[in-house]
Amino acid sequence: MLLFLTRFLFGFVLSLASAALLAAATWLCLKILALVMLLPVSRRAQDAAGALTVLAVIAAALAALYGVGHMLYGHMGAWPGIGHSGWLAGPRPISPEALLGALVGFGTLAAAPGIWRGLVQLAAPRAGEPAAKSRAADKSAKPAKATNKAAALSSAPKRLAIPQLGWMALFLLAMGAILLVFAVIVAPIAIKGSLSATLSGAGRLLPIYAGAMALLVCGLLCLLLWRIWRRAPDATSR
Repeated sequence: MLLFLTRFLFGFVLSLASAALLAAATWLCLKILALVMLLPVSRRAQDAAGALTVLAVIAAALAALYGVGHMLYGHMGAWPGIGHSGWLAGPRPISPEALLGALVGFGTLAAAPGIWRGLVQLAAPRAGEPAAKSRAADKSAKPAKATNKAAALSSAPKRLAIPQLGWMALFLLAMGAILLVFAVIVAPIAIKGSLSATLSGAGRLLPIYAGAMALLVCGLLCLLLWRIWRRAPDATSR
């Protein structure tokens, strides 16, 4: 289990490091190209300088990524219980655990901006909403008691829909399905007479099966809550 988690962590950290290095390389290329365009030289000289700059920055980024991977491999391989050569993939040409960690890392990076914008939107009150409600109440004001009651009901705050709950359910279900498929590929289990006999076939991957089932159950609960909340008659979306 420790070896599996170390391989997973290696892929996760390496994916984040590669994304950070590529983002830094892109920013550096844009800055240098903007400076190159200001040089008092011919258009062909500017193109050549820009091409050489991009080539040098990409080569440096790839070398830095190789160095980060080599450093992670050396440091994680020296951990207690891991210290042996070939710990990352063993006899296989590629490590499924590291690929799974890289997939989780890139998925986290892809979902982070949308989740952050959704949380900020959900926490921040909408500008101009009280003024709009007060103008609508002034226009609909009547001396009759029934009209005042209807205006009060219409101006009552409504429950907001939470689209982030649906996206969270989708993310949890996808991660649980990926973990379950990975566990079935590595250590498939067969349905037997009792639950203990069935789970005994999982071996060391039993925590992975348990984590996958927990993610699937949490995803189904989030999906159910999202459907119930969405179908409420007083639910509104921002």
